[in-house]
Amino acid sequence: MWTPFDPAAVARVFTTESRQKDERIFTLTHTCMKRVLVSHNRVGLINGQFVGEHEVLELIQQSAPMDSNRVWFVVGETGSGKSELCQWLEYHLGERHIPLHISRRHANLTGILDVLARHLPPGTAGHITNLPQAVLVDHLRLHLQLRAHREGRGLGYIEQLDPFLPTLATRLYQPTGAALELPTDLPPSPPDLPLAAWLSGAAREVLGIQSLEPTLRALVNHTAQQGRRPVLLLEDITTLGFLRDDLLDYIFDLSAPGFDAVIGLTSGFEHSHLHAGGDLSEMAYVRDRLSARFQLSHASGETFFLNQPQDLHDLVRRYLGCLPPATAGQAAAFADLYPFTPRMLERLYVHLVESGNPRQTPRNLLDAVIKPALTLAEPPHLTLFRPHPYLRAPSVTFYHQDLPTEIQALLYWHGELEGDSIRVPDEVASAFGHAPLAPVLGFPTPTGSNRLFASQTKSAENPADTWREALRELQRWHAQSAPFPKRQHLKRGIERVMRVLLDPRAVQHPHLNALSADPLEYTRGHEHLPIYLPDSGDLLPEHWPSLHFSCTLPAQFFEECLTFSFSGSHHVECFADLGYTRQLLEEAAAAFQQDLRLHLERLLGLPYERLVFGLWWLCQHVSQGDSMAPNDPAGRRALLQYDLPSRDVQVAWRAERPHRILHRTHRDLRERRDQYRALFLSVFHHRDDFLDPALFERECRQFDPTLFLRTLADISLSSVIPAPFRQRGSKRTLAQALQPAAEYAAALLSYTAAEEDLARWSVLEQTLHHALHHTDELDLICRELERLTHQVGWTVPSPPSSHTWRAPEWRTLLTQSETARTALDNNPPLTQVTVSRTWRERLEDLEPVTWMKTVQAFHDTLQKMHRERHPSPRPRSRVPRREGLIDLAGLQALAERLATGEQAVQRLPAAVSDQVTAAVHQWRQQHPEAIQGVLRRHGIKEPDDIAGRSRDESLPLFGDLLACTAELAAPAESVT
Repeated sequence: MWTPFDPAAVARVFTTESRQKDERIFTLTHTCMKRVLVSHNRVGLINGQFVGEHEVLELIQQSAPMDSNRVWFVVGETGSGKSELCQWLEYHLGERHIPLHISRRHANLTGILDVLARHLPPGTAGHITNLPQAVLVDHLRLHLQLRAHREGRGLGYIEQLDPFLPTLATRLYQPTGAALELPTDLPPSPPDLPLAAWLSGAAREVLGIQSLEPTLRALVNHTAQQGRRPVLLLEDITTLGFLRDDLLDYIFDLSAPGFDAVIGLTSGFEHSHLHAGGDLSEMAYVRDRLSARFQLSHASGETFFLNQPQDLHDLVRRYLGCLPPATAGQAAAFADLYPFTPRMLERLYVHLVESGNPRQTPRNLLDAVIKPALTLAEPPHLTLFRPHPYLRAPSVTFYHQDLPTEIQALLYWHGELEGDSIRVPDEVASAFGHAPLAPVLGFPTPTGSNRLFASQTKSAENPADTWREALRELQRWHAQSAPFPKRQHLKRGIERVMRVLLDPRAVQHPHLNALSADPLEYTRGHEHLPIYLPDSGDLLPEHWPSLHFSCTLPAQFFEECLTFSFSGSHHVECFADLGYTRQLLEEAAAAFQQDLRLHLERLLGLPYERLVFGLWWLCQHVSQGDSMAPNDPAGRRALLQYDLPSRDVQVAWRAERPHRILHRTHRDLRERRDQYRALFLSVFHHRDDFLDPALFERECRQFDPTLFLRTLADISLSSVIPAPFRQRGSKRTLAQALQPAAEYAAALLSYTAAEEDLARWSVLEQTLHHALHHTDELDLICRELERLTHQVGWTVPSPPSSHTWRAPEWRTLLTQSETARTALDNNPPLTQVTVSRTWRERLEDLEPVTWMKTVQAFHDTLQKMHRERHPSPRPRSRVPRREGLIDLAGLQALAERLATGEQAVQRLPAAVSDQVTAAVHQWRQQHPEAIQGVLRRHGIKEPDDIAGRSRDESLPLFGDLLACTAELAAPAESVT
């Protein structure tokens, strides 16, 4: 017979916080934390390994006085044991390390100062906590009023607080025992009023404290003189408020000696404040300064150190062992866990929730479930069978229509499966005042069926009767292979449970869990799974795969699936052995998946994994313009380069008539790159960032690019169009996914101009090399030619300055091009076409290459104009110029010819100079002194020197000679 436990004894042992227990009870109830996950460290541990609480203690004890600060994070869900670990460290740190445990009840300024001051000499702390109550109240009132006036808000609200000021003053200024929360009966504060911050400022002023740093430094120096080192134990940072501004700033100054700080964080607080830019912005650098990060629970809420049933039993056994023993609990079936059994504890732990989400933590189990159940008038199995805020609603696994609620509760929590039945040990039933209970059949009843059947009053037949009739027909089919008229109900149940546990329609990696994957999906039968029940009167779908469930499978499996189809429950706990059910479904799904792959292989001519691998290879090949040899380490790395900058994606074909199909399909392949990547992830990845290396390596070894392209080109898209396959996310059919790749492969096979592309690639590469290595000379000569043509009066557009395109990236690109061309011969001819064409189109559009074309056009235009104005008497032999390369000597010769032409325009014509020279010779013979004097005045020694003079120099000479000869000729004429 059940007798409740003493509430006082239960309250003394089962406390919400670890510090509520005295040290003796804490020691008796503490369960060793053997599994603490190391997820980040700088102390020589292995990330991802599990350590125990003793290893954590040893790491902290390795520090010495005046060593730099060390910070340790303890992260876990609420109730996962952070406070428990801090309390255990406080009791075990030893003489050389002083524990300063700041718990939630110390989370006000005076409480924290009190903890620190206990280890300081009297008077060092410098704060006063024994002021008269009236003085404190007056100070608080005046401070709040001043803040309200200064900030222009909240004055009316401060006046409403006047009756509560004595209570607030007591809580703010008392050194110990002050509650963290403000009184619940305070008037609601305005949203923009930071009441907590104003109250904290009032406490700082009255205590004469503006910063905790002096107190912390004094504590470090004082303890170091004693050969000891303080260890701060901050069990929950979320309750420390203004400590973030003082205490944490000092702790994370690693150059300051010398604390060890163990800081507790909830997973949600850490994510929102240290990763997502929360209001703890000053701690954005925290992770880089941690000595280690210890994680107590998984993000799903499961506590690591309670991962084994025996650990769970030991935890509860320690707590129950501190209560007065109950006579009824001596039975061996309870295993010293009365009023619970090991089976009940395991089921309780699995069903723990918080706010509707799974949360397997010690606090939820001990404080929210076990503690209240021990003191109620009804036994725990009955109390916890009813709706409970911290437990999922139970889904029973046996027929229970005719059983009382208490017997149902006994069977559900304490029942053990024996064969096809569930039974409660006799000694357990006797302990709660029941006679031995007969075993019940372990088949599931339709969970929620009473509610379901009651709501469907419009139906002409009772759903419960339909279920029972279907169950009888199912049993008849299973025993005699007779027709099964209500097989659609069974199919619906199989489909429901299969959709919960598996995803058989998707042709994907069996262990896929990647959010960015987009697998191919079999869509025949619309949204329903194609299920076939042989020998039941069912028709086998022709030519298409289906899920086969023969009547030779266990009867229990079919009966549970049939029951589940009538159930209103969305949970699958109603299956007596869910693991075995999943195994049967996985075997059927594996056979179905194999059929899907065989069907795809017959349709496409190659295995599905090879197709997906090849499509991604082709997409990467055309996107990056590389050969992507899968048998080469560099090619494998390039295949896994998922993030490709848009500027590196090249178009290998022009939209010209001979290349129109290649241009269009090449563009389509690049545009659908994300689609092909999602398909590749669905087959070759476990998760987004976790590749299946064995499968990937196998395909790399077996992949032949030429064979794949020929197979892809031979695929008949008209035969693929009716195939019921499509990508789940993009909704593209298999034919739509294959079309650009198949058309590209077919067009590429008919392309025969590979030699032309290779030759053009080589010329463009040489042009780029020439531009990069002779930029300065070419630029200088072009500017000189520009000046000369301007002086001559020619209007010719000159090339732009090379400064418009100078950048170091071109040399890197040239090196990449040369490397690709060198390695091209090691690749199949079909891949050589795309690579050479890609590099050809890429180099043609480069700024240095287009600049070289402009320089060449400028050079050719000037040569043509010069030949037209200065025709040569005989054709000169000309060495053919290599395309894209400009001879520097030719440019310089052109510049010299232009310069010579400019000078020739300014010289005296040869015929004139010859006539003048001959005349001067004749006159000098007749009048040598006069003519020689004229020549001497113009700096000419001999008449022959007249021919080398310019027009400007010759005109004054000719004038003087004309005047001289006129004077010499005048007397002769007069005599005559």
